[in-house]
Amino acid sequence: MTQLFDAFTQAGWALKLSYGLSFLGYASFTIAFVLGIIALLKPGDRRLRAIPVNFEKLNRQWIRFGFLLLAGGLAAHGTWDWGTWEYLSLFSCLSYGAVLHTHYVPAFKGRKALWASLGAWGFTLLVFLLVNY
Repeated sequence: MTQLFDAFTQAGWALKLSYGLSFLGYASFTIAFVLGIIALLKPGDRRLRAIPVNFEKLNRQWIRFGFLLLAGGLAAHGTWDWGTWEYLSLFSCLSYGAVLHTHYVPAFKGRKALWASLGAWGFTLLVFLLVNY
């Protein structure tokens, strides 16, 4: 089984799959970030209250989707040739795993979970800035 996994990760298409899944995961987190801002602004804005959409639920669904994509991208990348970018991506994935956990802890549901998701996106942005400079 290990030889099969090594052959998969050393193939050229596995790296492309890894980058594609990671990109889609980060895009999902950005959509969740925007939905989180809207969910936080909704109680105070008359126009947003008129929209019959649960933005908090949409935020949670996009975070789940992005978490699965980013975890899949990290798994497709394999354990070889891990550098700074891969470790920081792993920390981003773990931060969103913690955000998903807050959705199931009664003390952190609601606005606290939304703030945690915004913080995780800020951490992800910090990861991009640290890696690119």
